[in-house]
Amino acid sequence: MPVRRTAVAIAAIAAAGLVPAIGSSATAAGHGHASAQNRQLTHQIAGIDRRLARLESSRAVTSLADTDEQALDANIDADRTQLATVVSRQDLRTFRVANYVLAATILHRAERLSAAAASVPAAQDELSQAISAALSLNASSSKTDVRGARSHLSAAQTDIDDQGENTDNQGDDTSGDDAAA
Repeated sequence: MPVRRTAVAIAAIAAAGLVPAIGSSATAAGHGHASAQNRQLTHQIAGIDRRLARLESSRAVTSLADTDEQALDANIDADRTQLATVVSRQDLRTFRVANYVLAATILHRAERLSAAAASVPAAQDELSQAISAALSLNASSSKTDVRGARSHLSAAQTDIDDQGENTDNQGDDTSGDDAAA
């Protein structure tokens, strides 16, 4: 029901007095600078709300494991609710819908790496931290938070790759000692 939530967000903004009520003196006096800014803010909030709603039902989120999908949906719902409290463009600038796309990407990659990490305890730990970090991301998370989740994922990949190299080299003794025997 994305339309209903958008209507709720707009109604909350109108109730807070940020948008003049229809028929009020501010509306009747013309299109003042403040009311134009308020309409623009309302429009931007509605746009972000629609993007969050689309993301929530997108394949990127719905194809995740059920627990990851539910956690990401809960974060998205919390941010959609928080949109109703935004009162300035400055507050709106902190909302990064792209953080959820990045979180879903990190979670998908962690799911793909989980089988390879099954025999590498260090990689399992890094994957666990990457998943926790990705699930803690929200629309207000900083780029540093996203980088942290990605770094855990990269560390897990490195641990898996290192384990594979060690396994490959264990049976290959090419030092030439066998030739002397």
